[in-house]
Amino acid sequence: MASRFRKYLESIAYAGMRPGKPKAGSKRMRLLGPLRGPVERVLSGGGQQDPLYLSNRTFGQKLLGWVKVGVPLLVVVAVVVFAFRTYRRQDKPPEVLSPAEVAAKMLPDLNKPIHVYSNTDIEVVEVSVDHAAGDRLVGKFRNTTDHEIQSGEVDFTLTGVNGTQVGAVNVKVTKLAAGGTVPFTQPIAEKAATFALVREVRTR
Repeated sequence: MASRFRKYLESIAYAGMRPGKPKAGSKRMRLLGPLRGPVERVLSGGGQQDPLYLSNRTFGQKLLGWVKVGVPLLVVVAVVVFAFRTYRRQDKPPEVLSPAEVAAKMLPDLNKPIHVYSNTDIEVVEVSVDHAAGDRLVGKFRNTTDHEIQSGEVDFTLTGVNGTQVGAVNVKVTKLAAGGTVPFTQPIAEKAATFALVREVRTR
């Protein structure tokens, strides 16, 4: 009894493994009819029925496998490196510029010389505000050219003691000989005027 029971268990456990006996799965496959062949090929691994198919591959097939694995890995590494470099670049502290560097960036032409045209044909040798004998502007003009100046005008800005502008005055001169110097006197209405500054010279 025990011997028959053991044989029964062995027939279940080692079904299809004993030579000369059909596999248990083969009986069930017969029920598939015409589909038996394709299903068995799929279950057995398709066309790769050679148990050493990995070792028997050609160099080209091995290289293709390496490429399939290596290319995605390289792409992932490149993306990680690029993201890391971008993060490091954004993590840098802001550049601190000195006031001179800020001015140089905002006004790049600040250090270039600025040429302002001014008429120097008539030079104001001296000028002062005189309140002793009435309110007036007195001084001297000199012709700095080698020809006679037929007519000219000099504009003055009048300021007070603290430098605040209190008025302006225009002084005319005619027939100023070449290299010659002439005095001038010009009445003014500004009693608070203390100093006179040359603003503009015009000649004809």
